[in-house]
Amino acid sequence: MAFIDNRGRLFGWMNLVDLLVVLVLIALVAFAYVRFVAGTGDEETLITTFRVEQVREPTILEIEVGDEVRDETGTVLGTVRQTEDYPTKVEFLNEQTGEPVVVESNLYFDIDFAVEGQGQVSQSQYAIGSIPLEVGRQLVVKGPGFSVRAAIIDIEVAGAS
Repeated sequence: MAFIDNRGRLFGWMNLVDLLVVLVLIALVAFAYVRFVAGTGDEETLITTFRVEQVREPTILEIEVGDEVRDETGTVLGTVRQTEDYPTKVEFLNEQTGEPVVVESNLYFDIDFAVEGQGQVSQSQYAIGSIPLEVGRQLVVKGPGFSVRAAIIDIEVAGAS
């Protein structure tokens, strides 16, 4: 019996092209399972601190402890555990002296808020669902009554020292 017969079948059983298509499909299913179902690490409680800069007071008042927050795709990031707001600092040059002057804005505020949620921890990254968490990354964070673009400024594993 020939390895490939005159009709292009492997061992007279299956067409070689069909076999390649089946192998590619098996590889895609395995990749999808590992990527989306199996996860990338252990499930842990993550505390992610977000910073939103230069927003007005009504936005500050909408972000409350206990709110469930999501990213723009609908993935639950967790629950707001703590908030801290402060006036935005504005820097400009004094025209007479040329020195920088820093003043606090009366109109705009910055807010830091900590979100506690369940995520995966691996040696190379933190993630909640399919959302990788990295300090400096900006996400659209939505909650009841607000939607803001926030930068991640800190990520902690709860209980880790």
